This record gives sequence, C-alpha cells and structure tokens, in this order.
Amino acid sequence: MTGLWVPPTVSHWLAERTRSFREDVYRSIDMSPDSLRDEFTAQLQRIDQRIIMVRANDRVVPGVPMRPGYYHLLQDGGLSVPLTITCIEGDRGEFVYPTSRVFERLHGGDMRERRNLERFAAVEREKQAAIEREQARDREERIEHRKDLVNAYTRTSISTTDATPWRQNQAGHDHGGTRRRGRKR
Repeated sequence: MTGLWVPPTVSHWLAERTRSFREDVYRSIDMSPDSLRDEFTAQLQRIDQRIIMVRANDRVVPGVPMRPGYYHLLQDGGLSVPLTITCIEGDRGEFVYPTSRVFERLHGGDMRERRNLERFAAVEREKQAAIEREQARDREERIEHRKDLVNAYTRTSISTTDATPWRQNQAGHDHGGTRRRGRKR
C-alpha cells in the first residue's frame, strides 16, 4: 500500500472499491480462445510480467474504462492497486488489430529508458521556451500600447481631412456664411 495514512473506514472502503473494480473488469473480458491475444500476451510478458492483452466483451460493465470489442492492455500492479487499462485503437479511435505499434508505444512511454527521458525533457524545455516567448511578446505589446496611449494624450495631432471639423472652429463659426471680424454697433 502507499505511505499515506487514511482512517481504517476509508481504507476498507478503498479496498472494497478496488476489489469491485477488479471484478467488473474481469467480467468485461472476452475469455474465448484468441491466438492473436495469446501471442501478444506472451511477447508483452517478456517486457513486463504484469502486462497482458485482453479483448473486451461486446457488453462491458458500466464504469469500466473499456471499449466493447476492442483489444486492451491490462497492467496488474497487485491487489492493493487498481488495474491500469489501455485501449488499443487507431489514430481516430477506430478499432484496429494489435500490431508492432503496441510495442513502440510501450517503449515510447517507458520512463526508465534514458532516450525517452531526454525526449520528454526536450519537449518540456520547448514548452517552457514557448511560454517565455509568449510572455515576452505580451510584455512588448503592453509597452507599445502604453506608448501609444501616452502619445495620444500628450501630442497634438491635426486632421488633414474635412471629414471631422475642428471643434475650436465650430465655436466661432457664423451660420450666416460670413466671418465676423469684430462687433458692429
């Protein structure tokens, strides 16, 4: 079990849920003879004794993360740990028969292998660099926006089009068409 202490009632409840889940998974497995499944299970157990390949029944127990009729990888970490289930499917979620791609994906996700650790570290570094570039771009945009605001409020600009008349000219505009030069009495 884990190093986390939980009250005995919760511990019993978790153990019961794990046992119930395990039973539901095994009820959802198609146990009919399948040479492809048996061949892959033999090859998978050379990699890790805890991994087997199974095929789900056409009807699975609700709540079990299995797709009816699909092949799945089942990793059993022991009675105190829930089963790990991975669906074997195509790129768009369609049904596919197991191929060597299963082993490629297993090796690609093996975090004990140095090559994969370096690849994951490179991906994380690239993600972090992208975040930093985005933050720098946002910072530059904010600085430019502030400069534009300051310039708009502190610099005088004169419109060279007649689309909007000057406000200072409208106040002194004579609607009669003549310009006043002074008051006549």
